[in-house]
Parts: sequence; structure tokens; C-alpha cells
Amino acid sequence: MSVYAIIKLIIKIFIVLASGGFVFFTAKRMRDPGSVNKFASFGCFLVIALLFIAHFVVSVKQYDSTPVFDAYRFEATSSDLNGIYWDVSISHDKGDDLSPQLSWEPVDGATCYAVYMIDPDGQEWIHMKTLTTETSLDKGAVEDYIGPYPPSGVHTYNVYIFALREEKKLPAILNAPSTGINEITSILNTGSDSDIGNVIAWGGVAGKYPEE
Repeated sequence: MSVYAIIKLIIKIFIVLASGGFVFFTAKRMRDPGSVNKFASFGCFLVIALLFIAHFVVSVKQYDSTPVFDAYRFEATSSDLNGIYWDVSISHDKGDDLSPQLSWEPVDGATCYAVYMIDPDGQEWIHMKTLTTETSLDKGAVEDYIGPYPPSGVHTYNVYIFALREEKKLPAILNAPSTGINEITSILNTGSDSDIGNVIAWGGVAGKYPEE
């Protein structure tokens, strides 16, 4: 458990205690509307508000401190890469709209892998997203896939593969612009206990389309 997670746990404990105090003094004030009970009740309410703000600030700092790309990188390959260019068969505009073949080395401790294809030259457009427990994907195996179809010129299409400690529900966005891979990896790197470190390692491949 990270320092951020410990701090958030302590804050949650104080929120519960302050909430109990607020209920106690509010109930007591209803029976005896004296100034002491009134100020005690208001004080508990103020403490709760401040604790919620503190929890939010810690969460933001924890989120922003995610060193996802500091994790070690593993090798990944694709038979649909012809040098620096993606094969036309994976494209949406001129090909068969088949997700590319991918394979990578297994990562110790990973329960699953999140795979994305993103076009950084086109508003961080998401073309593919999937979760798998395998260390390879056959060509056309991914349902959530829309092949490259650049409006003009040559675009780069990056495939990212993240080894996860525990499964994460992937954001629903597909065939649409995104806020970028850093935002996605920050979401993936946050575990179910709100702790950081769900991404063990990452790998990927990149290619251009169409071929010049």
C-alpha cells in the first residue's frame, strides 16, 4: 500500500468519526438547543468538509504522480507490420478492417493485458481496445476495433499493451478522440483499492498508414 493510500485511509477514518460526532451533537442539540451543542455540531460539519477536501487533494496528487511509463517495458511484435508501415488489410478505408496480429512476452504477476491502438496524429483517436489473458492476439480477433482511415496524409498508429495486476473495466470510448494515452494509463494504473501500481509493465508497437 502506497503512502497516498495510507493517507486516504486515515482521512476516511476521521470522516467516519467526525460524521458520528455530527450526528451525536445534532441529536443532542434537538433535545437541548444550547450554544455548546450548536457549535459542536457546526464544528463537526466543518471538519467533515475539510476532510473531504483533503481526500480530494490527495487523490489528485496520487493520480498525477502515476509513473506508468517508468515501469519496465517488454517486447511486442506484429506480423502485420511491414517495416514501418501497417499492412493495408488492417485498415478501415481500403482494407478488411481486421485488428492486427500481436504477440508479446508474458509478464510475471499479470492477470490480464489491456491493449489499445491510438492515432496520436488524429486527436488521439482510439481505434482499438480490448482485455485479454493471452499473450497474443490473432488477426481480426478484437471486436472493439476500427481500422485506420486517416482523413489525409500519413498517420502513425501506436499499439500499447499494459500488463495489469488486476482486471480493469476499460473506458467505453472507441472510434472517437480521447484525452491521450497518459489519461488512459493513469486509469489503468489505479487498482480497486484506489492504490497506484496496477500496471506492472507495458509494451507496444507502432506503424504508419498508408504507405507512402
